[in-house]
Amino acid sequence: MTLNHELFTKDPLDYTIPNDGVSKVGRPDDEKQWDVLRYELESFVCDGEYAIGLQRILSSFATHVGEGDQPAAWVSGFYGSGKSHLVRVLEHLWADTRFPDGASARGLANLSVPVQDALLELKNVAARAGGHPWAAAGSLDTAHVDQLNAAFLAVVLGAAGLPDKIAPASLALWLHDEGLYDEVVSRVQAAGKDPIVALKTFHLSQELAQAVLAVRPDLAESPVGLRQAFKAQFPDLTHISTGDSVELLRRVLLRVGDGVVPPTLVVLDEVQQYVNDDADRAMAVQHLVEAVSKGFGGRVLIVATGQAELVGNPTLEKIKDRFSVQVHLKNQDVDVVVRRVLLSKEPARRGELQSTLDRAQGEIRRHLSGSKLQHQSTDDETLVDDYPLLPNRRRLWEDVLRQAGRTGQLRSQLRVVQEANAKVARRAEGTVVGADFLFEFQQDAFNQTGRLLKEVQTLINDQLTQPDGELRFRLLGLVFLVNQLPRDGANDRGVRTTQEHLADLLVEDLASDGAAMRQRVPVLLETLAREGVLQERDHEYFLQTKAGQEWTQDFERRRSSIAVDAVVVATEREKALREAVTKALTPFVMQDKQRRNLALQFGDVEPQILDTIPVWVRSGWSVKPKQFRELARGAGQDSPLVFVHLPQVASDELKDALADQTAAQQVLDTRAAPTTDDGREARQAMVSRRDAAKRRVDRLVHDVLAQATVELAGGGIPQGTTLADQVASAAGRAVTRLYPQYEPAAHQGWAQVVARLKQGSTEDVLRPVGHEGAVDQHDATKLVLSLVGPSGADGRKVEDALAARPYGWGGDAIKGAIGALVATDHLTATINGAPATAKAVATLTRFGACICGVSRWSSRPSTRSAPASSCRHSGPWVSSRRPRRSRNRCVTRSRRWYGAQVPSPGTPRSRRLRCLRRSRHSRRARATRSCSTPSPPRPSSRTSRTR
Repeated sequence: MTLNHELFTKDPLDYTIPNDGVSKVGRPDDEKQWDVLRYELESFVCDGEYAIGLQRILSSFATHVGEGDQPAAWVSGFYGSGKSHLVRVLEHLWADTRFPDGASARGLANLSVPVQDALLELKNVAARAGGHPWAAAGSLDTAHVDQLNAAFLAVVLGAAGLPDKIAPASLALWLHDEGLYDEVVSRVQAAGKDPIVALKTFHLSQELAQAVLAVRPDLAESPVGLRQAFKAQFPDLTHISTGDSVELLRRVLLRVGDGVVPPTLVVLDEVQQYVNDDADRAMAVQHLVEAVSKGFGGRVLIVATGQAELVGNPTLEKIKDRFSVQVHLKNQDVDVVVRRVLLSKEPARRGELQSTLDRAQGEIRRHLSGSKLQHQSTDDETLVDDYPLLPNRRRLWEDVLRQAGRTGQLRSQLRVVQEANAKVARRAEGTVVGADFLFEFQQDAFNQTGRLLKEVQTLINDQLTQPDGELRFRLLGLVFLVNQLPRDGANDRGVRTTQEHLADLLVEDLASDGAAMRQRVPVLLETLAREGVLQERDHEYFLQTKAGQEWTQDFERRRSSIAVDAVVVATEREKALREAVTKALTPFVMQDKQRRNLALQFGDVEPQILDTIPVWVRSGWSVKPKQFRELARGAGQDSPLVFVHLPQVASDELKDALADQTAAQQVLDTRAAPTTDDGREARQAMVSRRDAAKRRVDRLVHDVLAQATVELAGGGIPQGTTLADQVASAAGRAVTRLYPQYEPAAHQGWAQVVARLKQGSTEDVLRPVGHEGAVDQHDATKLVLSLVGPSGADGRKVEDALAARPYGWGGDAIKGAIGALVATDHLTATINGAPATAKAVATLTRFGACICGVSRWSSRPSTRSAPASSCRHSGPWVSSRRPRRSRNRCVTRSRRWYGAQVPSPGTPRSRRLRCLRRSRHSRRARATRSCSTPSPPRPSSRTSRTR
């Protein structure tokens, strides 16, 4: 019998991962770290995007060296994708780091030919520059969160063997420039002190001051005086400018390059974490990178990392122009590394393993059926490569770890896989790793990140002491893992803690475990539910805590009460339907350019017919389909009513979902905010329950709306496949019933009529609407004249009448029709008491201050001006009322003398009007004298109508 460990190229029982699968940039400090670096170089898989990325970065540097600008590089990928591993390998390949035993980084790594060629070109560039490639790498110190330049310099200074603070590093560089550094360091070491520590505390270090004075006694009279001088000369800086940072970087590079700036790589790991969606920090990064990239003749390359690509992230997009060389690592790149480093099989064993897996195809294919993680045909190609992990279980682990967040240990995939291999290494061929292994291996990490409460962790581990303890432990751990998966939208994988899915994920022996698990798991789940360890809901199982039990009991009590309360259920149902319908419908339709609003009416009361399109929404819980059809068809074909019927679909399911949602909300509203971790988790579980119920309600209501019936009054069936389309179609027909006299204003040319009036044009003013005859013969102007009538009308009332039923005219049509009549003297108008022209009418936004009257003298034009009419009546209304005889005769006399045109000035004072009335039988001369010198006119709000 073949055992699993015999299948591997590297026996999982003997093979270990020195770095636990986590890479950290920087130079090794001790023997263990040198061993880790050796492992990382030897195990580096120079394939896929890893190889392409290295080649792209190195080639770009060689292309731009010697130029004024060296483009920076950005390496992105999700946590655990290997970006830190990639840039760590790049760091040491760049500098060709020498190991204590004489080995070199380039000699240890198995590199592709293009990458080897790129490194050779880098070596040639360095030779021409007169130096050796030098690299610095590190993460931006979060202690310098608002001091980017200081954080950047800390990385460079540390790599150069200098203190990472600016003040002591400046002192060290000064000692170097003065030729004192090596001697001072030797003396400090001889005194038993670490030179770097002494430099960091230079204003306190007695040994450093004595060493400097021993070499240069002229600097101060005593160590105390020297320390004070150093403190004054090299003060602690809380801020350093970008220019000073570049200058300090230049001094460091000249030091490490023996007088020349060498080809330099600066790796800044986790820059996105440092930026943290802060636009100011992003701009600071851009300015620093730009200054460094342009300040050294293309000899300094900056490589930064982050989990997100530069495009698609609003904050990072601000710096994408600086990082024009981009490398993005994907899942498949990680898969290649895992398979090659840990899962590589002996070539002679692959055929045997393939036959074993072929015999288990039936079991493998049924796992997680119906979910997005179910077995795919493409998985057959990698079954042997992934063994003893099944592809769908690997995907499950990735989703769980990703959901756990950045600290969810996606970085440690290599270690997880290594431990999983070791767990089944002594099992027979055909035994795979159960999905629950991730909980066993990562439970402490889940607890540290707050995903797994200590109380729950203890509860699960205590199951090992019970009968069937191992299976109980595995089952509860798996329930925890699956319940970490997202359930919303596209991220929902469809995996649930049902009996079927849990049994699938616990199968280890593909030949015999399947049937046994599918018998044992349901029984054990029911037992755990009865014991109160698990809670069952809708055929799913959830871990229960003491606080959770209290919240659940409160929920169940409230739910039972709500489920039998028909009034509460009906109220919540109508509320859900109302919200869904309101959200689904467009609140208006367009009639030409006019917006016609819909007025939704829910319930049994028939809506009133006003100036909106009434939409009467009835549900199948209150009116049956037959009654609805009879009601709609009995409304008459002249009615603008739109009828909507929501059928009674999945009534019991909707009732249950509403009861769940309402009960959960009541629990959340009435219980005090918890102060303990398990209480907060219980509350969050209740929030999840409410949200899940809300999604069920939304889905069921959506089904109701999808089967809704729409009819127009009189029985008209609208077009459309969705509720929104059908209502819009019905409303489009209903609007013609709501405004049956809209047609005269329907022409699109009314806006042009208004434009012409605003320009002062009075000729062929109605031509844009296709009318070239007499202005007062157009249907629209006829209607305006009829509304003004012989007694005149208030402009606002005319406007309101035309905008309302049964007309529904738009503003352009109203202004155009009235303005055209004023322009052709068929109407007169006053605005705020003063006579108004057609141009003034056309510029109005509202007719509240406008008064219109029918003109009676427009048929006798004259070029002579008439005096101000003395027959006008003041007031905020339009008048074309038949004037009294006295006024009529007065106006007639004025017309004979001055001509037919009535002047624009307002009415005379009432004293003058009374004078004219008393002189009705006087001679013409006297009448003329009386009218020839009128008093100053005052604004008139009315135009008179004369014979």
